Amino acid sequence: MNWIRKSVPAIAILALLVFAMPAHGQTYSNTSQVTVTLPISESLTVSATPANVTLANYSYANGTASASSVISVSTTGNLAPGHNWVFTAAWFSSVGAALSGPSNVPSSDLFAAIDGGPATACSAPTDGNVIPGEVSGAICAATTGYNPNLGSISFQQNPAGPYSVNDTIQLTLAGAPGLAAGSYVGTLNIAAGAF
Repeated sequence: MNWIRKSVPAIAILALLVFAMPAHGQTYSNTSQVTVTLPISESLTVSATPANVTLANYSYANGTASASSVISVSTTGNLAPGHNWVFTAAWFSSVGAALSGPSNVPSSDLFAAIDGGPATACSAPTDGNVIPGEVSGAICAATTGYNPNLGSISFQQNPAGPYSVNDTIQLTLAGAPGLAAGSYVGTLNIAAGAF
């Protein structure tokens, strides 16, 4: 009990110190703000494989040949809202000389079956050059969809956000009999645009 009597004054002094300390209110700093932005640019990309296709098994009498491979076209992108359409188009650089060689082969003698559809001549018109650089009359267009005369192999209405479409192009030659022996070369251009 003796230790309790000795401890009471110490406890009383400690209690007085705790309660005698001046009371302070809580204090906070100002709020500083940092604006965080994440800019994501629109993108639209086309890739086609293989890079080279050969028209093989040419028939001199019938003027026909078929491509060694189907062309696979992948159009991908990330588009902001506000576009009405996105188009992928395929065209030859010249109407009268889609293939150049000992003589010229016009684009109307080259046919394209888009996504397994019927083969049609690469001589479709365009509605005011859908893609810059398109050669009107040398377009290989799909035969189905909203307007096949747009000169596109594929399109989508009101695209926004991630965009991806895959198409195939099967080329054939028809109506070009009696071509002279030699090498004939041309370029099929493929591009996309969002409008």
